[in-house]
Amino acid sequence: MAHSTTSETMDKLQQSADQLGTNACGMMRSAQETAADWTQKAQDNLEALSNAASGYVEEGQKTAKALGRTVSQKVQESPVAALLLAAGLGILVGIMLKRR
Repeated sequence: MAHSTTSETMDKLQQSADQLGTNACGMMRSAQETAADWTQKAQDNLEALSNAASGYVEEGQKTAKALGRTVSQKVQESPVAALLLAAGLGILVGIMLKRR
């Protein structure tokens, strides 16, 4: 009787170990799938952010070029006024920096 009880206990222990192994494998697969999902979402978000940033950079470059052309045109139209404006801004910035 002691031998059969030990045998039954060993069988139950083996079944529990097998079930634990099966559960561990399932959890590992689930964790891998979750990690893969998160990785894909992060890559998608990064791509969207990169596309948006590229758009902003292009728009900023266009605006800066347009502003540069406008300033250049105004300087050519009125060089004395542009020189006086630049001198005035220089003096103003100098005063502001001196107060700090």
